[in-house]
Amino acid sequence: MSEPTQKEIELHDKFFTGLLDLIDEVQELGTHHVIYFGIQTFTQVAVDCAPSLKDARAVIKAAIKSVKKTA
Repeated sequence: MSEPTQKEIELHDKFFTGLLDLIDEVQELGTHHVIYFGIQTFTQVAVDCAPSLKDARAVIKAAIKSVKKTA
């Protein structure tokens, strides 16, 4: 992906903050459950929105590769 614009950065931050707020609201489900459900949900959205399953898998794979390990 190309470098995000300032507006995209602001929208990413808003989206991320909204997700964190929602995670706080449903914390009684447990961390693992919330993470599993989030991954499952966004994976299904990728499959549903992509023109093909191959394209969906490419987007999902790229997203996984973009995660930075900090430990």
